[in-house]
Amino acid sequence: MIQAVKQLGKKIREIYPEKYADFVDVFIADVKTDLFLIELEKKENDFQYNKIVWMEPKPEIIPKLLYKDFGRNIKIRPAPVAKVGYFQTKSKDGKISEKELENHKKKIKSELDASIIKWFSQEIDRRKEGSEKRIFLENIKKGILNSLDNIITDIKEQMDFSGQNKKKNEKCIITLQFLEGGKEYYLRDFDIFSKAFLDKNLERYANKWGITSKGEDAVCSLCHEKKEEVFGCASDIFSWYTLDKRGFAPFFDQTLGWKLFPVCKECIIDLEIGKKFVLNNLRLKFNDFTNFFLIPKLLNPKIIDKGILRRFELFKSISVENNELLEKYRKKEEILKRATKSTIEMIGEQEKDNNFTQNMIFLNLIFFDDDGKSIKILRSIEDVLPSRFVQITDELYKINKDETLDSYKIYLQLVLNILYLEKESKRGSTIDKKYLSTIDSLLKDVPLDYDVLIKDIASSCQEIVKESYLSDNNLKKIAKKITNIDKGNNDVEFGNSYELIINAYLKYLVLLKRLNLIQKWRVSKMIDKTGLEEEISDNKSRLSILNSIFNAYSDFFDQPIIRAVFVLGILTKLLMNIQYRNLNATPFFNRLNGLKLNKRIIIKLVSEVKGKLSEYSIAYVDLEEEMAKYFLEAGHNWLVSDDELSFFFALGMNNASKFKSETKEGEENE
Repeated sequence: MIQAVKQLGKKIREIYPEKYADFVDVFIADVKTDLFLIELEKKENDFQYNKIVWMEPKPEIIPKLLYKDFGRNIKIRPAPVAKVGYFQTKSKDGKISEKELENHKKKIKSELDASIIKWFSQEIDRRKEGSEKRIFLENIKKGILNSLDNIITDIKEQMDFSGQNKKKNEKCIITLQFLEGGKEYYLRDFDIFSKAFLDKNLERYANKWGITSKGEDAVCSLCHEKKEEVFGCASDIFSWYTLDKRGFAPFFDQTLGWKLFPVCKECIIDLEIGKKFVLNNLRLKFNDFTNFFLIPKLLNPKIIDKGILRRFELFKSISVENNELLEKYRKKEEILKRATKSTIEMIGEQEKDNNFTQNMIFLNLIFFDDDGKSIKILRSIEDVLPSRFVQITDELYKINKDETLDSYKIYLQLVLNILYLEKESKRGSTIDKKYLSTIDSLLKDVPLDYDVLIKDIASSCQEIVKESYLSDNNLKKIAKKITNIDKGNNDVEFGNSYELIINAYLKYLVLLKRLNLIQKWRVSKMIDKTGLEEEISDNKSRLSILNSIFNAYSDFFDQPIIRAVFVLGILTKLLMNIQYRNLNATPFFNRLNGLKLNKRIIIKLVSEVKGKLSEYSIAYVDLEEEMAKYFLEAGHNWLVSDDELSFFFALGMNNASKFKSETKEGEENE
């Protein structure tokens, strides 16, 4: 990953040489808060305080400020720039005391001393006595100190005026502005500030954790060239190792930490450029709490040009679009079509017609957890060709065109969310390992164990069906998560809202089968279709619908017992619908053992379902005969697991609504 980021940064630097001529822009951070500029007017060789200039950040001004925040642990800022919080009263009644105001002024003074005055003091000490640069810095420092009380008072007044509607703990930035001959100048306009800014940023990669780790005449780990100077704390760009404890360092000596991963100045520059590009354009989401970096690895960097870089930048639109729609989902509890489309599918659609890019890059996906303080790498999926995204997208498109089960599209991201993340979110966890492992398998073409897969699906079905009979409204919300629709009908039949979810699981299995991602696939048992076609030609109703489902998903209905259990699920749901209409309850649900089924329970249910239907003077002759035929074909040797029995039984229950019309004599038309 680090090599890919460095490679990307180097190519960007080569394509835009004018932008990175002096490397200063590489380290400049964005500013999103108010600016308070201490204006110093130059008169001969002296600098006199003039006023405080308050402004909102402007794109043309930000690069001139030399702003880069290293946090509290750094001993010195790379430029004379301070960050100060707005005044916030702690009084519950809103009354402001003189003591609070005085304390805030002290905080302003403390930050000015630590970030601006101290910067000048240290830079002055580095210069020779009487040198032109030293005198220049001394005059600026003198101008600030001579009017320090007035500066603090003016800053306080401006902050009180501008900070009335600021959020809690929001901070502003304080730096310098110079006035000479009526023209305004900023820190970037003086070489002495620009050079110090660059040097301090590079020093950061040799000085951390209170130690200095720098090597001489050593080989860089990234460019593999011998350099005069290499740095040992380059992991600060991406934290893939640490030297914060002696035990992590070679020979327990942190100053020798550079030997772990020596990086030269040029490669640090490239890493920073690549990191900034990745953060701005290639930080994406799979859902509202699963972040990942999409880092391209260039197979042939020589032919990458501005056009290809702009194509990489298009990935930002995926991130922005997903983030905006996920925000809408959280607020409205609705999923729009584009919101449910997964990042995998969106990348696949973008890359479909771009054969050039598909042959020129690999894509690395780095999943991480960002708590606001640090980034924890959860999983790295490396060397994925863009054509893999296209392949998955094409198969999903074909599956979504098939309306045999229902007319609703499924999207991969949301199926995985429901299957693996719903339980974890209830326990307060964030990312399920199976979730990331499944994404890894999908993208790297690594087969999934069918037994484990069907066990997870059966477990989810059991929870979904159980939950639906406790609170059907809740399941309607879950159903919207996995499809792109809202039926607009609040009178959905009791228990039917989970139909969309479990049907989606079957489509997901079909996707995996078509991608050859199912491992330990069971041996198919041939189905005897003799006489079936004649029966269907006479009765194009329930049996024709049943046969269309079996044919559309023949890979999964390849066992007589699977078909028999599916039909049993249909009959069970039809029975429960009758009970709910007559009793406003479904007592037969208690016979289903929470959908944790096995051979013994299935055999028992056959007689119980037929018996209960007889009590209501109802018979579904065609379905009952079809079920009996498949049970006879299955015999005693059922080549399926209990989890498969549970899933296909639930699948039959889900699709019972398709089998209510076109009755024969003696049946009730529900």
